[in-house]
Amino acid sequence: GGTGAPHQDYSQTTAPTILATLAECGAGATIVGSDTGGIVSNVRALAGTDKCPVTFSRAWTNTPFCIVTKVSTQTVSSGVPFITAINTSSFGVSGLQSGESFNYWCAGRV
Repeated sequence: GGTGAPHQDYSQTTAPTILATLAECGAGATIVGSDTGGIVSNVRALAGTDKCPVTFSRAWTNTPFCIVTKVSTQTVSSGVPFITAINTSSFGVSGLQSGESFNYWCAGRV
């Protein structure tokens, strides 16, 4: 086992940040959660090379493993979220239609 505190623990409550601008996640986008999990709501349409970057409140020691799932009332044929890039400081999500939301969950080694 390692020594010291884990990177993230269940009491960590500081939310990561998103760029809630028209050019990034969308002017109405919001985030609630922590570095290990949360929800990003009301994103703009994200397709092709467009992405919504989520920046961790505290960088991981090693690149974490993250998953994203869609939370939406839109039709099944709407977008499917996917991670476009990930590193110790952030990850990007694409593949959603305007107004949709996604959950994220991240874990990793310290």
